[in-house]
Parts: sequence; C-alpha cells; structure tokens
Amino acid sequence: MKILKKFLGVGTFSMRFAGISLPLTGVMNTHTSPYRYLREELRQRSRGRASCEALLRFTAAGVDLSEATSPFELAIMSNPESPSPVTRSNLEVLIGLSATDHDAALVTFVAFEAVFIRVAKLVHRAGPTALDVSEEVLAGAWAAIVEVADLPLGNRVPLLVSKTWTKARSATRREHRLRSALEMGAELPEPLDEGDSLARAIGDLSDWVSQGVITAADAEMLRRTRIDGLPLDHFAEMIGTTHVALKHRRPRIEAALREALARKEAA
Repeated sequence: MKILKKFLGVGTFSMRFAGISLPLTGVMNTHTSPYRYLREELRQRSRGRASCEALLRFTAAGVDLSEATSPFELAIMSNPESPSPVTRSNLEVLIGLSATDHDAALVTFVAFEAVFIRVAKLVHRAGPTALDVSEEVLAGAWAAIVEVADLPLGNRVPLLVSKTWTKARSATRREHRLRSALEMGAELPEPLDEGDSLARAIGDLSDWVSQGVITAADAEMLRRTRIDGLPLDHFAEMIGTTHVALKHRRPRIEAALREALARKEAA
C-alpha cells in the first residue's frame, strides 16, 4: 500500500490514506521520503510569523512551551516516552489539535519519529534498511491521529501508537496478499471503455460529491476500484465490509452517476 501523493500545484501535494487527506506544501522529489519531508517542512514553518502564530495557538490550547521557541524545537523536546507529565500532557493536546491544525500535525509526527521507526521495524520484521518511517506506518499514523483526536485526554498517546501499529500491519498484509494474488495469475478489473459515460463521470468525482449525487465514501470506492484498479474484494476488506455488499452497491452508484451526467450534458 502506498500513500497517494496527489499534486495540487507547484510545490503542493496531499497525502491520502483511506479517504483522509493531509495537505502539504513545499518541494518534494523522488529522493525525499515522506517522513523526512515532514521534518523539513516543520523546519521551514518554524521560522518567522508562521512559527509565532503556531506557538500562540498551541499555548491557547494548553500546551506548555517551556523553553521551546519554535514548533520544531517543541517537537524535539516532546519525547512520547519521557516520564515527564508536562511532555505527555503536551502530546495529548497536540494530537487533539492535529486533525485540524497543520502545524500541530507536523509537530506530532516529528515528536513520534523514534517510536514510529520501531513500529516500522516490527511491521516489516527486518525493517527498512534506512532509519526511516515506512509509508505504511506514516499513513497508519495519520489515520490513527484522526481517530483518537477527540478522545479524552490521557488516552490519545497510547492509542495513537497501538492504532498506528494495527493499521500499518493490516496495510502491509493487504499489500502482500494482493501481490501474491497477482503473482498467481489473478486479474485486476478491466478498465472502463472510453465510450462509457461512466468514464467521463469518474473524472469529476469531487464535483458529484459536492452536488450530493454520491457520498465521499462512494467516491473513494470508485477512485480505488475503478481508477487505481484495486480489486473490489480487497477494497471491501480494507474498509471492513463484504465483497457482496460492494458488488451490489457499486452498480447503483455508477447508475446514479450516469443519470446525473446525462442530465448535465442534456442541459
């Protein structure tokens, strides 16, 4: 499983995992791992006005800055394995902010780097050859942050680690099963015929969601199974439902899109 890096313009892209999008800004090339990119972006955002504004938001939310003078320094000082109650309290607050505050998310990722590296080594058994966090762990961590952000204080740090491990392990196993199936001759779904109106409709999934024709979950299913070519049964397992349920659901969604497109083109 890979994090999907969708470029939104010059120097801007988003990371997506299970329908969740984490927008990022800056420069990334093929030699920069996603996690190291996060560290570099936090360094860049820890300067000037943006840094001051982030610290003000953190303080207002209850973070004790101690001697930290920038978000990057706060991240380095916030070791999640520290026995300090102040550090643990800060991380609990930052995790809560991360779902909606970009700088808080970056601080959280960098603060948990050593922990996530260990998770990556456990998930991949031998572990990555480089001392870096794998894409599966990074994506799992972001999905976990969104899930635990609203939990009561005191529960977020331990659950973030355990959920990251669970999600990364599941993603790695799905990737392994899919690869094994393909090696044994399993076929991916055939692409849509270019003459099919659905092929045109799928190109504007976000517009159909905003118009209420389909839901965001419907759009994600079509994106993964029709555009990315993920087998329907694998996607069903990924979201915790059955292949039969999606086999009946997808035709209804596609029919709704064809009808909406026909109305739009006739107008």
